[in-house]
Amino acid sequence: MVFNFTWETILLSIIVAAVTAILYLFLGKKRLAEIGGIPTAIREQKNHQDAKKQN
Repeated sequence: MVFNFTWETILLSIIVAAVTAILYLFLGKKRLAEIGGIPTAIREQKNHQDAKKQN
């Protein structure tokens, strides 16, 4: 009975997927705000330039 989906199980899975997506997006924006909104690749380039200036 693995494939015995009812409309309730399908609706529940849609709700769970929507809540998961919303939390993922919300936490992602919060994480970007904590690091100053700079994407990882640009931040790494900036860190390498700062390290070269110190040497």
